[in-house]
Amino acid sequence: MTSENYSTAGFGSLFLPPSIKRVEPSVGKAKPIYEEDRQYGDDGLLRREAVETWAWEEKAMREGDKDAWNVIPVKIDGLERRYSLDVDYGGAMLDVERDEDSWMNAVVITGLSADEKEALDSSEENYETEELDMENVEPYLEEHSENLEEAFENGEVQIYIGDHKETDRFRNRTYHGRIRTGMDFIGEIYGEELGEQMWQDFKETTVENSIPGAHREESTKWENTVAENDNARRNLDRLM
Repeated sequence: MTSENYSTAGFGSLFLPPSIKRVEPSVGKAKPIYEEDRQYGDDGLLRREAVETWAWEEKAMREGDKDAWNVIPVKIDGLERRYSLDVDYGGAMLDVERDEDSWMNAVVITGLSADEKEALDSSEENYETEELDMENVEPYLEEHSENLEEAFENGEVQIYIGDHKETDRFRNRTYHGRIRTGMDFIGEIYGEELGEQMWQDFKETTVENSIPGAHREESTKWENTVAENDNARRNLDRLM
């Protein structure tokens, strides 16, 4: 692996390209945004410095700069994504568990320097890094096949995985809104249709605690997909 071509896979906040720019010291912490309970569509949901630094990175990426990052939307077999990681400022964030019958979407970020990869790993202190198998990773767009293969050929493509956890909390709304915003960014880069498809796939393959009155009778667990919970909330709101 070259010193300027590390790769990692992100399945939550790393869907949001400006969030990847947390590796820049000038960007600062996202915690104040969470403390203010910002949600999707709210002003201030993104750090201004992160958006500005990402704009330069995206420009380099579009121009084919060999030193630019590449953000590759992918599907990964054998992993289940869950809102099961409790956080101090309320709600739950995402974790993943190995499950042969499940899949999820993610982004593979390539072109990281050794320092950037180390900074990103440090920011994901709730997780351990594990190597992905290329056979389990498929790009959404055929045009990314060669870049994805190159990432695996250059060395390990890692993903962040925590210990198995249980929680009685639901998704953190700020975190969820930032992921939704990340899909908008992906739509701007690769087309609105892909951004919407990835958002639908995210909701249909991510599980969390079932909201009261919305338990699936056929399930042995008290959990729903995010899409099922969203639909249940809409139906409950209509009854109120």
